[in-house]
Amino acid sequence: MTFAAAKLDATWELDQFERVVHTHRGSTPYIRRVIERLAHLAEDDPVTATRLTLTLLEGADNEWNYLHWRKHVRSLLAVARDNAPRETAKTRGAIVDHYVSRGEFDFRELL
Repeated sequence: MTFAAAKLDATWELDQFERVVHTHRGSTPYIRRVIERLAHLAEDDPVTATRLTLTLLEGADNEWNYLHWRKHVRSLLAVARDNAPRETAKTRGAIVDHYVSRGEFDFRELL
């Protein structure tokens, strides 16, 4: 998957991946790498990165995938909170709710 390779223009990369996410939701074979890459791209476009992350969380193939993404999602949320607090507030809240509802209470600090 080219998206996870981190060798492309960030804007183009996010645009292409947004198309894939809306087609396949959270069922891509390299999802962990994608989440990791989104955490890095959040510095360039926190709004799109948080929106895509939420879409992936909601469409995950199984209920435990979120555990493997925890570190990268925390990083993404921190960047989004610091760089675009108003624009990402609703999406960040939904991501935090996803984790808190599964017992990951430390995610509350990322609101």
